[in-house]
Amino acid sequence: MDDSKSASPQTVLSDMARAKGEEQRDQLKEGGAGASGWTTNEQDGTTKVKLRGFSLWKDAPVEVFLEILSYSTPHDLLLFSLVNKPLYSLLATSPADPEAEGKRFWKQARQNVCMPDLRAGDLSERELAGLVEGRGCIVCRDKSEHHMVDYYIRMRLCEDCRETELDHEVDIEDRVGELHPSALACTLFTLDDPRYCDMDDTRYFYKPALREMNDKLVALQLAADKAEGPSTDDPNDPRTVLTRFIRERTELVEKASLDGRDLFQWEEEDHERRYYEEQQRRAQRVRLIKAHLLDLGFDERDCSFEREENEEFLRRSEPLSTVALSQALPSLLAEIQLNSQRRLELESFDRLRQRSELLRPLYHEMLASRPTKLEKAVFPHFVLTATFSSIFIPSPAQPN
Repeated sequence: MDDSKSASPQTVLSDMARAKGEEQRDQLKEGGAGASGWTTNEQDGTTKVKLRGFSLWKDAPVEVFLEILSYSTPHDLLLFSLVNKPLYSLLATSPADPEAEGKRFWKQARQNVCMPDLRAGDLSERELAGLVEGRGCIVCRDKSEHHMVDYYIRMRLCEDCRETELDHEVDIEDRVGELHPSALACTLFTLDDPRYCDMDDTRYFYKPALREMNDKLVALQLAADKAEGPSTDDPNDPRTVLTRFIRERTELVEKASLDGRDLFQWEEEDHERRYYEEQQRRAQRVRLIKAHLLDLGFDERDCSFEREENEEFLRRSEPLSTVALSQALPSLLAEIQLNSQRRLELESFDRLRQRSELLRPLYHEMLASRPTKLEKAVFPHFVLTATFSSIFIPSPAQPN
């Protein structure tokens, strides 16, 4: 079987990088171009090469590159686009250009994680990935974990900013000022508890976005009021522009609300899926560790760990490596030996208890067969006398 046909795209790309590096190193040794420096450490004989002008993505076959992207997630594509300018251009998308070349890569990446398509189309694919995978509050830039992604208003807010920057529709005019009649209908809103997606709840608005939308509507309204003559179907007529803008924005708000509901539902399902996969990886890791310990000759009953460092080692979800296992093995073996000692002590104690329970009725039966004038003694709970051991533990056969 041809190895090149069975190799994964990642392996092919890695081999190409290695071959390209060796080629440039040979060119450098021969005095050719392709690198900016060649230095040798006289003490240890090591050589350092600084390469320039080498782009792996440009030299890789397009088929291999596209195959790699087909297995990516939105988080992967987001990282790719942030570290490589050609990839940034390739993966660039815009809501105004649904036929962009990078659109298919993002769509495949969303399908890989079962992320739904958006109806509103107000976010580019990169913006959506940044919203889902980003960290920190978008207002105060706090990068702590105490923030919430609100898919209704397309923002990440911490608890403090959510409290100060959002206002419910009842008191919004008292806080923001007089609003255009269509301002609330044209502005994205969220709910008191958006994760439960109850559209009957009181709506909350992000105040800066509401002010911006109100200013836009007021400007369009002023232009429409200044228009002279009867209203026409001219698309450039200010009154037509205002009507079309309000209609498009209200439709977008309605679609964005449905998108928010779907994204919250997907997020919950995705968390459950990731948790299940993580538990599966942990269980597989524990099985491999215990299998290795059993191969060393230890009893499975002793392979239970309560030490903090051992529990933490078993709880990890990353694949088990030989180096990590060798580093943790001394601590694991120490606890196994302690568990074995405790188990043997408990088994010995249990055998003594069973022996006492078996001997007690025999002892009282023996006392009952004696004359009644004899005073009966209280039988102890445990009998350690070696005289009766042969009753329960068979002695080795004696030679004739």
